[in-house]
Amino acid sequence: MCWDCHDNFLEKAKFKHDVVEDCTSCHQPHASVEKNLLAKEVLKLCGDCHDDKDLKAVKGHAGAEGKACTVCHDPHVGADKNLLKPSAQTK
Repeated sequence: MCWDCHDNFLEKAKFKHDVVEDCTSCHQPHASVEKNLLAKEVLKLCGDCHDDKDLKAVKGHAGAEGKACTVCHDPHVGADKNLLKPSAQTK
C-alpha cells in the first residue's frame, strides 16, 4: 500500500535492510510524534533489533554512543552490506 504514493526504492537496491519489506515495523503512517512518522525515537527503534553489546564490538562505532544510527547508516537501502551512507564510508 505504501508504494501507491511512494516510489518503490527497493526495486533498484543493491542491499536492503531486512525490515523494509514491512514499512509499519518502523513507521506509523497515520500518527507519530517522531520525525518521518517513526514508531519510536531512532536509537530505541534500532535497539529493538540490534543488541547494544554487538554494536559496541564494531570498531567503527567507537565514539558514536548516543548518536542516531541514521547519522552513518541509511535505514532502508545502501550500496554496501552495512548500509553506510557515502559520507560515513572510509576510504
